[in-house]
Formats: sequence, structure tokens, C-alpha cells
Amino acid sequence: MKYGKIALLVAACTMLTTVLSPVAALAEFDQPYISIGADLTSEQADKMIRILEVPEDKINEDTMISLTTDEESRYLGDAADPGSGAVTACKVVRLKRGSGVRVSTHNIMYVTSEMFENALVTCGLHDVDVMAASPVPVPGTAALVSTAAAWSKMNGHALDPQIINLAARELNVSSAIAMTTGNPEKTAQLVAAVKQIVLMNGTTDPEAILTAVLEVAEQIGLSLSEEEAEELAGIMTGLEELRLDARLVIDQVQGIFEKAKKSGLDLQAFGIAERGIARFLQAIYK
Repeated sequence: MKYGKIALLVAACTMLTTVLSPVAALAEFDQPYISIGADLTSEQADKMIRILEVPEDKINEDTMISLTTDEESRYLGDAADPGSGAVTACKVVRLKRGSGVRVSTHNIMYVTSEMFENALVTCGLHDVDVMAASPVPVPGTAALVSTAAAWSKMNGHALDPQIINLAARELNVSSAIAMTTGNPEKTAQLVAAVKQIVLMNGTTDPEAILTAVLEVAEQIGLSLSEEEAEELAGIMTGLEELRLDARLVIDQVQGIFEKAKKSGLDLQAFGIAERGIARFLQAIYK
């Protein structure tokens, strides 16, 4: 692909602040939707498309969206990381129902794929294959809003700044805990498990959520400081306001739950039985 072609498409494609028209039907399973950072040079944009492995015949302005630094800041709010610029490129491809969220990254710093997966599910993504990349190292929050933008293009709806901000804060807290504990895998397990407990039990009391954070951390062998526990509990307290589909959220991260159970997670301690989880999720596939 010649340099400049992607730049021309980016100039022609929808900006995130433009009102997106509802799609007439679900996106094709093999059609990638792409978000391109407006600060990428034409050479960088072309390189990102190659890293994302997007076939040339699948690239068109109807399935691309451009994201500016100002737009990133608008959606990330106080969770933004100033200075990196809009240099992230992301690809989102629809998968069959029940596939979950699959994530791979390139040059996305401070977060693992499972942490990113957790945050994307908070954003409302489901049953998609995601690839996020940047020509230079960037924080996970930049990739988060870029991926959500591609998802919004796929589904023809606008992003909700409140949801994006909460998911970005979740990612930042996850990153901080992973760095201090030295255990990013169990950090992702903690976040997924507490999210499941809060949503399945409809827990809104901040003290009860803090207790759940501390108990899950103890069960899986992750040592948290009081400040870290309170910060994560604060994120989880905000879930109720977003009115997320609890069944969909829980269904998307079953792989992380299974790892958490192997680490010692006992959901029965929170009044959740394995059989109850299966019944809870059945409604998705009816």
C-alpha cells in the first residue's frame, strides 16, 4: 500500500464528534472497523494498518473513524494522559456470539491484554477481536478510547463520556495495582471477579464493595494497600450508575474468571453459586 492512501482515507472518514448514522444491519464478521489517530503521519498510519493486518480490500472510509487529541481528552476526562497525542490505531472485528472479547496489542504500555479486556467490557464491547497499536509507546487509556471509537463506528452509536471515563479509570487503577504488586495476572482476576460480584448481587453500598475487594484479593493471594483497595472499590461503585448489562459483562470475561477460580476465588462466599451463574447467563443466548 502506498504512503498517503491511508492519510487520504482518514481525511475523508467520519470524525468522532460527527453524529454517527445507525447501521442498517450488523457488521459483517470479517469486516474490520478501524480507528486512526489524527496525529499519525501518513507513513505511520500506513505502518499501523500493516501491523493491524488489515487487507487492502477491506479499507474504506465507511469503516474508518479518525480521533483527535481533543476528542481523546473529552472522553477520558481526568483519566487522560497528556502529551502522547492521538497516535493510536485500533482494529475491531465482530465475532460470533459467545466468543468474548479477544485482545492483542503493540506498543500499549502499563497494561496487559486481560486488563485491557476488562476495561473494554466496561465500555460495552462484546464478542469482538481487538488489535490496538501505536508507532510509539502510549498508555492504555489512549488505546481504550480509540478502540471504543472503532466499536462505535461499527455499531453506529455515539460514545458515552461517562462510561469511557470510568473504564479508563479502571485501567489506570489496574495498572497501578499491577505495578505495586508485581502481579498483573491476578490484578486482572481481581477486577473481573469484583465486577462480577457487584453486578450479580446488585451491590451499591460502598462499604460492601470495599469488603468484596479486600476479600477477593485475600482469596486469590494479592496483597493490596488500603489506598489501592479504596480506589478500586470507588470504580466498582460507579458501575451501577452506568446501567451495564450484567449478563453481557460477565459472559465476556469468563476466561479470566476461570483463572481466578484456580487462584482461589470462591464466589460462594459472596452468595453466588456456579449453577446460579449458568442460569444468570442463559438469558443472553435465548
